[in-house]
Amino acid sequence: MGIEIPGKKDDAAGAIELARVLPFAIGALDIYPAIRQLKRGARSETVEPRVMQVLVALAHRKGEVVSRDDLIASCWDGRIVGDNAIHRVISRLREIAATIGDGCFALETVNKVGYRLLEPEPPVRIAEEHPPALPLQERNSVPRRVALAGLALAAVALAAIAAGSMLWPGAPATDPIAIGVTGGNQNSAELASGLAIDLAKLANARSAIAFGDAGGGSRSEYVLTAIERRIGSGLQADLGLARKGSRDLLWSASFAGGARDAALLRQRAALAAFRVTECAFDANSDSARSANDLRVVFSGCERLDGYPDDSAISLWRRIVAAEPRNARALATLAFIEAARSTDVSDEGKASALRAASLAHLKKARLLNGKLGLTYAAEATLVPLKRYDEELAILERGLVRDPDCSTLLALKSYALLSIGFMDAGTAAARRASDLDPGYASYRATLALALAYSGFKGTASGELAAAERIWPDSPALREAQFMYDYRFGDAARLVHEIDGGRLLPNSPAVIANGLERAFLLARAQPTPENIASAEALALKFDRPPHESLQALVTFGHVDRAYALMRNPRKIAEIRDFGTYILFRVNMRPFVLDRRFMALADRLGLAGYWLSNNAWPDFCDDKDLPYDCKAEAQRLHAGKAA
Repeated sequence: MGIEIPGKKDDAAGAIELARVLPFAIGALDIYPAIRQLKRGARSETVEPRVMQVLVALAHRKGEVVSRDDLIASCWDGRIVGDNAIHRVISRLREIAATIGDGCFALETVNKVGYRLLEPEPPVRIAEEHPPALPLQERNSVPRRVALAGLALAAVALAAIAAGSMLWPGAPATDPIAIGVTGGNQNSAELASGLAIDLAKLANARSAIAFGDAGGGSRSEYVLTAIERRIGSGLQADLGLARKGSRDLLWSASFAGGARDAALLRQRAALAAFRVTECAFDANSDSARSANDLRVVFSGCERLDGYPDDSAISLWRRIVAAEPRNARALATLAFIEAARSTDVSDEGKASALRAASLAHLKKARLLNGKLGLTYAAEATLVPLKRYDEELAILERGLVRDPDCSTLLALKSYALLSIGFMDAGTAAARRASDLDPGYASYRATLALALAYSGFKGTASGELAAAERIWPDSPALREAQFMYDYRFGDAARLVHEIDGGRLLPNSPAVIANGLERAFLLARAQPTPENIASAEALALKFDRPPHESLQALVTFGHVDRAYALMRNPRKIAEIRDFGTYILFRVNMRPFVLDRRFMALADRLGLAGYWLSNNAWPDFCDDKDLPYDCKAEAQRLHAGKAA
């Protein structure tokens, strides 16, 4: 229910201030620290301040043991207290766990150490209701699609998630797989040496793989050969991975650049090699597999930093069929099936993909309950309008796998969809920082920044990312989405007319919607604006493009008139509320009619029940009070 459980990063650093802790949930139990209230359905209970502080301290540590000294420091201001005082509070919490919190949590005493709060694993419950796939023109402008783009299926790598199989409790303490890096000719020694250093930095202590120099007494199991070539006036770096002593390549890649781009070329090569090898060795448990079988795994991993399509799913189904008890491979397949189900227009196919995803995530979770990617798949299967449900699943996943980049990227999209722009951008940045090898994460971050109003920073992020991944579909789409809303519209019209820029959807180009909008931005004559608005209203299902066009050209009243149609309300709710909080929609949100619309969309009820308010509520120009309006609207319903 809450967005996250805030509190001290270090509980021993000082007392927990209940007034500053946002509401959160443990299972079905909703917790409101500021008013010391517990709520479950129609039942509610108010607890003593000390009891609430200890509950917050234990919940914040997410299953870790909290020592007696830490509890005293954070809940008793460090004062000297006897064991009886702590025991009384723990007994009261156990009473709560057995009554209003029945089935939501339990407290465990760790002798001579402290206490920890345990949350039972909830059953996977996926709603059957699902909106139809988005029309082509709208699908291609939905940030969630970029977030799902390879959502770094990174996590997938599941090693790349936070770098390795050692991340999850219970994972076998195996030695990392050793990969030696060597130059393929005498001109490549500098490239190979630098590459080995870069890869060793990327593969930290938790990683499933370790990189080093292949020379001397190296005990490498695999060898990554790097060859630097001069092609005309430019440079090319060729990489090839094979088992030591074998010429049978498992993976290869080439990277080209200008003669002065040697450092950038090495960076691109290192990020790609780490991303693919980390994923492949996490999704393969059998070191004796044939080279042909391993090539399938590497091919599947290479497809993960981009939009999942049918061929990627086919590859991962082959990988899972070969190793049906590899939890990471199963979790990867579950996620890309869930992501693909949101992007197909055939409802029968989408339904089959959702069913397959659910089956695979259940199998993966039985094998390893700590894999964040199973929660990413589960959250992706939830209809967009179910804010509470989606965020609760993402938070449960992050409790078990706090450095899962895919969960963080999905959380970013979910937060942006309910107006928490700063928190959504922070989640996107953390995902990108954790997994720097995935272009899709950088695309998610750039769009989050742009739509939050940081357009210059977003442009810089896109430019830097495109130097590393010049051929990334996720970045190309993100760049067009940025340019479409905030870039040089005249230049874009000129490029479209000259055939140098083809927006994402051929259907949209055919009916002229994107060009008309850009022309109206570049030359805002009454005729051009009327033409752009007419096309936007003609292709208004769902109404995301129509609303943005009307607001962009200053017609806020017409935008609200459009939203008087119940069908449009349903479409915004079903296809995503993410557009409402973008910086280009600020005049719409600042209008006094917005909270009534937010209430019809279920947003106001969410904010009110969580006592957590979106960023725009702090806007100095806002002519209304968010909380007061939400309370008034709900009081009217009660009456």
